[in-house]
Amino acid sequence: MSSYHRKSQWLQQRLSLLAQEGIVAPEAPLIAESPIAEVLESLELMDEHVRYELQQGDEYWRMERYLCSHLLAVGVARPEGGGVEWSLDDVLRTHESKSFDYRVLHYVLQRLEGCEPEKVLLSFLRVDELLVDIGDDLTDYEVAFVFLYGREAELKLVERIASLEAEHSKLLHQLPKAVQEQYWRRHGEASATLSSGSWIFPQPIFNERAFRETILQGN
Repeated sequence: MSSYHRKSQWLQQRLSLLAQEGIVAPEAPLIAESPIAEVLESLELMDEHVRYELQQGDEYWRMERYLCSHLLAVGVARPEGGGVEWSLDDVLRTHESKSFDYRVLHYVLQRLEGCEPEKVLLSFLRVDELLVDIGDDLTDYEVAFVFLYGREAELKLVERIASLEAEHSKLLHQLPKAVQEQYWRRHGEASATLSSGSWIFPQPIFNERAFRETILQGN
């Protein structure tokens, strides 16, 4: 294992641990100044697009730590008397910066192929990644929406998903027919398993602290 690989693994583990523990850590290491950036620079694969996405990675981890620290400290949906220190915009900004690693790969692959960035394709992939991310971490997003909207959380999250799906469909129809066919073929393969391709919302927890206490008492 190369030293670059070891350093990158350490960085990933460090940032994940800080988020899990709800530690804001403003002095946390930056991806844009990490061995990943050094390697891309040395291979002449760094450009303004790649650099921007790496900075988006730093934005994601910063916001993830901020949101987690507040949720862990409060533990309930919308404390009585206010006290909500973040908004839907904060959640969406975190969400939209999360898949930065995929976008780095897209730009790097296009540079290796000697291609100019395809704006419509990259926009489509970005929205596709946002939907996949919600699907993978639906419980986490529901927690954030419950905190903000209480019992309206599921409706608000459905509205967010519907908006992204509408944008996804619009961009897909702007792609060449061959690319559309490849997408639908791959989509069919990925959706072959039971329940794939459909949204199944977990039972919302409206009081995280009370829920955890109930679990502990049951054990």
